[in-house]
Amino acid sequence: MKGIKRFTGLGAVCYDKGTMPDLPETQRLEKMEQMLKEHDTLLRALYVNSEKVRKYIFWGRVMSALYLFLIIAPLIAAIIYLPPLIQQYGDTYKELLNVTGSLQSSGSIFENLEGQLKQFEQGR
Repeated sequence: MKGIKRFTGLGAVCYDKGTMPDLPETQRLEKMEQMLKEHDTLLRALYVNSEKVRKYIFWGRVMSALYLFLIIAPLIAAIIYLPPLIQQYGDTYKELLNVTGSLQSSGSIFENLEGQLKQFEQGR
């Protein structure tokens, strides 16, 4: 198994212990230092990517909260407060038209309309 490379989850190459026994101490240290630099570079790149993901998740949460407050909350408020308000305005509008009072008090208006309708039909 000498000299066999194995791969870690980060994609970095780790050497087995049997890979560098025949190298002098200084070369082994240089090789290990180079590997540490590679790992450091990979870890920094991983950190940058994880920060991007963290910011993306944060702004997704902010947007969902805005969605909740700007769309869902007004709809719920409308469902709660609009029916009584519409009923009140409807009652006021009925009073302004005075539909029931005019039907009872002025039957002559309808008789007059009926007479005009008959004249119109005869005129055809």
